[in-house]
Amino acid sequence: MLDIRSGVIVKPVVSTEDFSTRKSDEDTSFSETVKKAELEAVAKALGKVADEAVLFLNNVPRM
Repeated sequence: MLDIRSGVIVKPVVSTEDFSTRKSDEDTSFSETVKKAELEAVAKALGKVADEAVLFLNNVPRM
């Protein structure tokens, strides 16, 4: 999270995800299979980061 008043990062969040898949008949190449697995892992990780951000913001004292 970035405090736009001061530019200070007040809540760093890091998330990693593993995702495995198999090549399907719809994939044109193995690199497409790999890219689909990467995108799925990134989507899951971003979902966790978003959940952490919401939790943090819900606990910030109101002014």
